[in-house]
Amino acid sequence: MTPLVSIVICTYQRETYLRDALESVIADMLDDGRWEVLIVENGESKTIRPLVASFMTTYANIRYTHESLIGLSHARNRGWREAAGEYVHYIDDDVQVETGWLEAVMHMITRERPHGYGGTSYPLYTTPKPHWFRDEYVFEAFYGNTARPLEPTEFVFGMNMGFSRAILERTGGFDPAFGMTGKKIAYSEDLAIQDAIRACVPNAVIYYEPAISLRHVVRPEKMQWRWIIRQWWARGRYGYLIMIQRHPGMPARGIARGRIFGRSILRVGWHTLLFVWSVTGGALRRDRTLYPLPQHYVYERGLRHIKSIARFTEKARAALKD
Repeated sequence: MTPLVSIVICTYQRETYLRDALESVIADMLDDGRWEVLIVENGESKTIRPLVASFMTTYANIRYTHESLIGLSHARNRGWREAAGEYVHYIDDDVQVETGWLEAVMHMITRERPHGYGGTSYPLYTTPKPHWFRDEYVFEAFYGNTARPLEPTEFVFGMNMGFSRAILERTGGFDPAFGMTGKKIAYSEDLAIQDAIRACVPNAVIYYEPAISLRHVVRPEKMQWRWIIRQWWARGRYGYLIMIQRHPGMPARGIARGRIFGRSILRVGWHTLLFVWSVTGGALRRDRTLYPLPQHYVYERGLRHIKSIARFTEKARAALKD
């Protein structure tokens, strides 16, 4: 029997998280042949393949494959090319699916037959979180409690999303210019593929199903300021690159290019000043009802400037390119 869905887990040197993810999927599995799990190891490690092999001895519908080109997009492309399912559902290697997750996936696919789909992600803390850290900082991809097709400006997110294998073949899959590369923070491969699908099929259906929910591990480093600032910088940079992809005529050439460079540098300076203000005067003069602690103000009001600095830095860099 051809599986209805292939669950693809791409992993890069994270045995412990992968083990927990696999165990959560197995605990939720259905007793039929309509699904499989495919582990895509990216890079080399001595532990991932033996770990997957230990599961494969018990569960015939778990498989392993390897992608030597480093990068999440490369691994995700290997996943859909190797998948046997009609649909390919991607989850991160540091998630744990909720009870009923797989049944919700299969029921939604059978009912809607969308081009793409996804669900929401709740935070899962495995270490104590800082006293200032709010759950909403890592509560992702929530569009309410009602299942519906998403608007063209709405997107499902990479830790919990699926696509028909046919549409992945038609679009060519994920763009390697986006997505995590080893330990380098990078984003937007999930947004880029949905842009490609909507460009290829103007009436494409990307469906949101809140019952397809899972818990995403909030790793300790994600609650540290060094990571948080790097993360927001990457969001700004890849947000600009996605915009360029959506509007291929940008940036302008010739004299206009110099103008764009100059304006971008000025905006980098302006947002740098605003960020410095947010962590000094702004944090001190904050509305303490909305932002009880200074860290709340910096996170919710200051980090947007880090994102803007990254975006305009990338815009200035693009203006200098031939």
